[in-house]
Amino acid sequence: MLAELNSDQWKPMPTKSDRIEGLDGLRFIAAMSVLLGHAVQFLMLRQRIEMTTPVWFIAHLNNFGMTSFFVLSGFVIHVNYHAVVQQKGGLRQFFFARWSRLYPLFFVVFVWGLYYNWKYNELSQDFIPHIFRYLTFTESWFYWPQDHALSIMNSRDRVVAVMWSLSTEWLFYCAYPLFAGRLSKLRGRAAGVLIAVAGIISLMICVPLSLYGATIGEWLGVANPQEFSQWLWYYSPWIRLPEFVIGALAAQIYLTGFRFGRTSADLCAAACLSAVALMFTLMFATSSPIGGVDTTILAPCFAVLCLAATTKTSLYARLLSMRLMVSGGEASYSLYLLHPWLFHMSEITGVFPRMAPLFWLCATVVTAFVAARISYLCIERPALRFLRNNFFQARSAPSPSFAPGPDSITKGSSALESGTIGLEEEMVYRVTRTNPLEPTAGSSSATVQCWEVSEAELIGKRINAKLAGTGIDWMHVSPDGFWQPDVRAQFVTADGAVVLMRYTGLVEQTERLKAATRSDQPTEWGEQYMRLSITFNTGDARYSWLNGSFFVAAGRMLGTGRVEYAVYRVT
Repeated sequence: MLAELNSDQWKPMPTKSDRIEGLDGLRFIAAMSVLLGHAVQFLMLRQRIEMTTPVWFIAHLNNFGMTSFFVLSGFVIHVNYHAVVQQKGGLRQFFFARWSRLYPLFFVVFVWGLYYNWKYNELSQDFIPHIFRYLTFTESWFYWPQDHALSIMNSRDRVVAVMWSLSTEWLFYCAYPLFAGRLSKLRGRAAGVLIAVAGIISLMICVPLSLYGATIGEWLGVANPQEFSQWLWYYSPWIRLPEFVIGALAAQIYLTGFRFGRTSADLCAAACLSAVALMFTLMFATSSPIGGVDTTILAPCFAVLCLAATTKTSLYARLLSMRLMVSGGEASYSLYLLHPWLFHMSEITGVFPRMAPLFWLCATVVTAFVAARISYLCIERPALRFLRNNFFQARSAPSPSFAPGPDSITKGSSALESGTIGLEEEMVYRVTRTNPLEPTAGSSSATVQCWEVSEAELIGKRINAKLAGTGIDWMHVSPDGFWQPDVRAQFVTADGAVVLMRYTGLVEQTERLKAATRSDQPTEWGEQYMRLSITFNTGDARYSWLNGSFFVAAGRMLGTGRVEYAVYRVT
């Protein structure tokens, strides 16, 4: 993978508004892996099927699913929130956003479970004292004995059947702001090296813990050393944290502009899936005792699968982006939380005993998918919108690690020093220009080269907009090395406002800029003089501040035809 960093395509940095449908497909595969693994285990516990080679493989798919979830979580969280958690008030926004995503459906399922088990006298008295830990998503953080023999992690109560993973996710969210700033400063190669290092560290930690966890439990005086060992190397969020970090490192590679080529993405995906299949086969063939951490060891492979899914033109990404896969990915959280209840309901209604195991499995998969979509459309999405619209105004902001500070623009101006004129950082503007025409060399007025503005976005505290249609850049080509863009582009904001943008400026054709353009590489802020003067036009009252202000910007190259600007409002 590191070799690819030198040869594949570099594209503009993504933002929270971007949607990578391939990741939805991966999320659906992860959820289905957990569902199938648990379903086969359910059949085995009821002695409906015997252990065979295919059954063994399917029964262990939940390991694959959980590691996929955690690596995906690191990838998505870092892409969406790497800038947010570093700005003022960003931590509050981050935690509210994640809480509003997880808690509504969790609370519905949790309350329903309490009521159901209370009504049918199935509520364990050992469970009651630990309710607070479940409600605060801290139940898996430590090994909490509930009856001096079993921990709350191994409670078979359906109220909390799979909720250890929510506790693990919440620990990830608490840890993420501690390293997000440093992680955001890494370049792609450094992040790639750290993925390999994190994978090696996971191997060095997980294997000994899985082999000697019970011994550690005995040394600590735990009443049930075997169960403690299972918590230590499977349920414990501390052992899962490298999976999240590896996903975030892969996201940083993505954020710095790296993309696999179409063929490279397919080859890397095939190689990683082959590695996962090989590990499963070795676990089966050797009856290895490290079967619980096999996918933790392979977390770097799952990270590469996430990164390959961002190459939308690859066959791999196109398969993941099919409508069925995306729909399933959207509802994956519901699928994960609801499937234990579907197993139970099929049993108490008499459906389970009457159906052949294979037919029951197929019917359960279809029913779970339909139930998950209904839950997503009727509970998850409305609750998320209600909470965010009524209790918190989500904002996007440019990443401080990629924007030049105001001092680099304002230094030395007496008007600025006196307070007559000021600059306020307002947004980040990223633009991709393609399909240039031949310059009008020899014209009696000016030499102009026309470019299409094919991709663009405005991301800031008060605006989140994407290009609507194709813009145009009449770039004036000057023999003195200072080219002059003349751009008109139209945007639609996330809340539906139409914003027109026009700017001119100066772009110094330095040797560093020319070399970066030829090699499709980014430049640093100080390696060229790239400045804009910008005006906006909108009829939407919510964005009237754009009409009444003048904007300037400083820019740098992200690669051939791709530019990033830090935009400041002149006050």
